Amino acid sequence: MRLLATSRAALRVNGEAIMRVGALPEQEAVSLFADRFSAAQPAFRFNDDNSEAIARICRRVEGIPLAIELAAGRARMMSPDEILAQLQDSFAVLAGGSRSAQARHETLRAAMDWSYWLLDDDEKRIFRRLSVFAGGFTLDAAQAVCGDDGAGAGIDLIGQLVDKSLVTPQESPGMPTRYTVLETVKEYGRARLVEHSELESTQRRHANFYSDLAAKARAGYAGAEKRRWLTRLGADVDNLRAVFDVSTMPASATLELAVALADFWEARSEYSEGRARLEAALRTATETNLTRAHGLRAAGLMTWAQGDQRAAADYTGQALALSRELGDREGEAQSLQQLGQVAIQLADFAQARTHLEAALKIASKLGLDGITALVEWRLGMVALFATDMPGAGRHIEASLEMSRRNSDAEMVAMSLLMLGNIALWQGRLEESLARLRESLELLSQEGSSRSVANLLESMAAVAAAQDEMDRALILGGAAEGLRKQISVVPSSPFHKEISNRLAAARRKKGALDRWQAGAAMSREEAIAYALKEPLSGPGRVAGRGAARSTEP
Repeated sequence: MRLLATSRAALRVNGEAIMRVGALPEQEAVSLFADRFSAAQPAFRFNDDNSEAIARICRRVEGIPLAIELAAGRARMMSPDEILAQLQDSFAVLAGGSRSAQARHETLRAAMDWSYWLLDDDEKRIFRRLSVFAGGFTLDAAQAVCGDDGAGAGIDLIGQLVDKSLVTPQESPGMPTRYTVLETVKEYGRARLVEHSELESTQRRHANFYSDLAAKARAGYAGAEKRRWLTRLGADVDNLRAVFDVSTMPASATLELAVALADFWEARSEYSEGRARLEAALRTATETNLTRAHGLRAAGLMTWAQGDQRAAADYTGQALALSRELGDREGEAQSLQQLGQVAIQLADFAQARTHLEAALKIASKLGLDGITALVEWRLGMVALFATDMPGAGRHIEASLEMSRRNSDAEMVAMSLLMLGNIALWQGRLEESLARLRESLELLSQEGSSRSVANLLESMAAVAAAQDEMDRALILGGAAEGLRKQISVVPSSPFHKEISNRLAAARRKKGALDRWQAGAAMSREEAIAYALKEPLSGPGRVAGRGAARSTEP
C-alpha cells in the first residue's frame, strides 16, 4: 500500500520518501492568481495592462500558493495595482480567505501563527533570529548569530527547521551549503524578534560575524585564495549590505567594514557602491587613525576609477598626510603610488614620476614587493607616454618578473597588457596580440571588468592596425559596453590614444551596427569573442562574433 500525504514536517517513518513542494514558478503563479481573481470578479480579464502588476504580486509573495489565493481574494474591492501597493505590508492585505477554509488558512498570518506555535521553544528562538539574515546564510553564520552568548544555534535545530519547511537548503558545488527563508516568512519572524526584544542583540551578533568575515577575506586577497573569498563574499553581499543599515552600529566599526570591503568592491568593479559606503563612513568616523587613512585611500581609488580625478587627488592627498602623521611608511608608499596614478590620468607625467619615484624608494627600502611591482608598472606607463620605449620596456619587464615571483596573477596580466601596448606602438602586431591574449586569458575568470575593458580596447587597436575593421569595431564596442555596465568613465591619455586609432574605423559605413553589436555583449561573450583567432583577410572576423556583427 502506498500513501500520499502532505505535511509541514517529515513523518519520520520507515520507507518514507520526501518530496519538497516549493514555491510556484512565476508563470504558474500568475495563472493561479488570474484564475482566482476572475472567480471573485467575473468581469476581470488578464491582459497587457494588468500583467506586470500581477507578476509583481506573485514575486512579492514569492509564489506561495496560499498567499496568491489570499491576494486574489481581494478582487471584490481592489484592482491588481492596488493589491500590489498594499503588499508593502505583506500580511495586512493577505486576509479574508474562503469561509470554507480552515481557520489557519483564512490569513497568511494565521497560517504562520499556527506553524510557529507548533515549534518548541528552542526552535522558535532560532526561527525568529534567522530573520536578521538577508539573502540566505551558511550553517556557521547561523550558529554564530542565533545562539545565546556564543553557544551556537546547533546543527540539529537548523535541521529541524528544514524538516518543518521553514528553512530551505541550497547546495552549490565547491561552496558551503546555504540556507534561505522566504521573505514573507522572514517578515513574520522579524515581528516575533521585535516582540521578544531580541532585534538589537541579534543584529549586533550578525554585524560582528560579517565584519569578521570581511576582515578575513581582506587578509586572504593577497594569496591564492582570492577567488574563493570573492565568491564567498559575493554570496553574502546582501548580509554585508544589511550591516551598514544597522542604526546601532558604531561609526568606527562601519568604517572598518567599508575599508575591509574596498578590495571586494574594486574586484567586482562596484565603484559607485564602494564610494558611497566609504564616504558615508568617513563622514561619521572622524578619529585620526590608520583605519581612516585606509578609508581615505580606498575612497581615492573608487573616485579615480569613476573618472573623478579631483576627488581622487583630494582623498589620496589626505591619506598621504595622515599616513605621514601616523608614521605609516607602507601607507605613505601606497598613497604616493596612487597619487602617481591620478597624475597619469591627468596627463601630468612630470608630477606622476615625482610621486612614483618617491613611492619606489620607500617600497624598495621596506621590501614591499607588491607596491614595488605596481610602481614599476606605472613608471613604465609614464615612460611610454614620454616615447621612451626602452625605458618603458625595462620598467614593465621588472614589474612582470617581480609579479611572477610573487604569484600575483593580476599584476602579471597587467604587465602583459602594457608589453602588448608597447609592441602595438612599435608596430609589432603579432607580438602585441600574443601578449594581450595571454593577459586576457589570465583575467578572464578573476580580473576586474575595468581591466578586461582595457584589454578589449587594446585588442581592438591591434585589429584596426591589421585592417580587421569589423573585429576592431566589435571589440571597441564591447569595451565601451562593459565600462557602462560598471559606471566607469575612461579618461586616461592611453584611452585617448586608442580612441584616435579607432576613429577611422568608426567613420566607415556600417560601423555603428558593429559597434553596438559589441556593446550588447556580456562580459563572458566579449572575452570569448576576443580570444577567438581572427580569419586572415581584411574586414573578416572568426567565430560566433561574425554573426553578431551583422545585427542591428
